[in-house]
Amino acid sequence: TDATPAKPGEKYSQYLWGYDAAGQVTKAVGPQKEERFFWDAAGNRTEAHRNPVWHNLLLRLDGLKLDYDGFGRLIQRRDKSGVIQQFAYDDEQRVKEITFTGHAEFKKVEYRYDPLGRRTHKTLGRYNDPQPETIRFDWQGLQLAGEQSDHEPDHYVQYVYTEGSYELLARVDSIFDDCEIYWYHTELNGLPERVTDADGQTVWRGQFSTWGETERELSVPQWQVPQNLRFQGQYLDRESGLHYNLFRYYDPVAGRYTQMDPIGLAGGINTYSYVGDPLVWVDPLGLSTKP
Repeated sequence: TDATPAKPGEKYSQYLWGYDAAGQVTKAVGPQKEERFFWDAAGNRTEAHRNPVWHNLLLRLDGLKLDYDGFGRLIQRRDKSGVIQQFAYDDEQRVKEITFTGHAEFKKVEYRYDPLGRRTHKTLGRYNDPQPETIRFDWQGLQLAGEQSDHEPDHYVQYVYTEGSYELLARVDSIFDDCEIYWYHTELNGLPERVTDADGQTVWRGQFSTWGETERELSVPQWQVPQNLRFQGQYLDRESGLHYNLFRYYDPVAGRYTQMDPIGLAGGINTYSYVGDPLVWVDPLGLSTKP
């Protein structure tokens, strides 16, 4: 699909947000939809009828059904389409494997990490492909620097950030000796909403919910490696719908993490929370929020 608008001069849309006394977003109103959010006293998002969330273990929200183990880690996630994901963890409490039931494309994915906790590889098992695909991730400090798939060994994608932050600036696609530079256009919180080429033509654009769930994407046909970067420090895993957030995984449907803060009770009253207001606050490392 062509991501560039057919008519020059796009119209701007108006968005309105509402907040409660704690600074948590309660309403988001756009030109085509309205979202409402409900919270309990511990900062857990709830449904309108406010079923209690015991021990901050959210069990149901917006069609999700979630189950946890004795350590408070998400072990099963059933989405509103009926796909079931089952999670396994390594000795460092990191997700090492997800198996799928009812998924149209994927049957299993495995993740590997380095000693610093950075994810270095993921191996995707598909029903229609006897050869699993392994994607390698490269890092510069705690920033994702690039990625490469063994299914396209001649294609390397490199990411460039604005100085001193995790907000994306550019992406460099290298194929053999040729390279193309693409530029990110982000929202206030660093969420990419558009990518343009050197001529200023849009090659990708996305629409998202308040909590970062992908609602719509358009890209040009030659865009071979998907645009998977989301909130600052987050990488969309299309197989699960979760966002890898360095030291934890983030669920954009629930707007919270799938695991407790690694620091434990020192992480605050709710160790699963992301931020109360995702429009201006971010958590690039999955450890603590900042504006």
